Amino acid sequence: MKPIPFPKFKRFDLTEHLDEFPPSGSKILVAPLNWGLGHAARCVPILNQLIQHGYEPIIASDGFALEWLQKQFPQLKSYTLPSYNITYAAQPFWFHWKLMTQLPHIWKTKREEHTFTKEIVENESIKLIISDNRFGVYHSEITSIFVTHQIHIPKGIKGWLASKWHQNSIRKFDICWIPDVADTINLSGTLSHPIPKNIRHTYIGLLSSHAKEDLPIRFDLLILLSGPEPQRTIWERSLIKNFEQSNQKIALVRGTNESIEISHFPESWEVYPFAYGKNLQDLLNASQKVIARTGYSTLMDLAVLEKEALLTPTPNQPEQEYLAHHILHMEGWTISK
Repeated sequence: MKPIPFPKFKRFDLTEHLDEFPPSGSKILVAPLNWGLGHAARCVPILNQLIQHGYEPIIASDGFALEWLQKQFPQLKSYTLPSYNITYAAQPFWFHWKLMTQLPHIWKTKREEHTFTKEIVENESIKLIISDNRFGVYHSEITSIFVTHQIHIPKGIKGWLASKWHQNSIRKFDICWIPDVADTINLSGTLSHPIPKNIRHTYIGLLSSHAKEDLPIRFDLLILLSGPEPQRTIWERSLIKNFEQSNQKIALVRGTNESIEISHFPESWEVYPFAYGKNLQDLLNASQKVIARTGYSTLMDLAVLEKEALLTPTPNQPEQEYLAHHILHMEGWTISK
């Protein structure tokens, strides 16, 4: 396997967007969705650059995503937003039905987080909002930015209807930031190319906090687990079974701090509940290859680091399944069904 010629992918640079921002020193609300760690992870470079330019970011999220960001930015004030608590069915047959049954709760949570956002804006004198896939985190009186790589939802008539709802929700925001490039060769494919004419948007480049370093290789494989339950645990058990007799040097980042019972991990493995910041960057740079989901934030990190990878989409998650097919046609990746 040879890595993709990644240098053509531009990275996010806040200085290119400061003309739409309030004066330095202003408070800016940054609110990622708690769905795995992808949304929180790609907010890290945004938070870092806001701090570098003299802004005062305030974090708002829930669950593990909020806890993960609080560990990285203990100096920043944070708020707990209402939780969507979206879960997947363990069996593919029940996948769509389980999501349908959660729609009333999703609508209720969206209304609650919008009300709570108004309170935060008033109490903290927020001057700008950056919402990563939280549809209720916007305010009619201040600039509200929505971050997503997915304008179009794949898969037939259901995808078309979901896309229309998704796009109407995005229009409540002043502008949509798309973490990709506008070029023909891009990472998100038809998920964000082309954009409907009535959505104000800008392609901001890849969002990754990592940098490529020439470190000695310590691991043959780095396994990065992520995503909502129960699929995270199902995949973890499968990978342990597949690699427990392997002679390869393996590091495993479980992507959870919950004490989900596992019978055992191979003694030769290095196992971490989760990793972030410089620790995760070092693990990535010190690994020959990576096993991970086709989550978009993971793809951005791998692209920036030019890492060879074996990628497995989360079963029955249309976005990840589409991304798997999209990057399969790009040089250097192997997709696992």
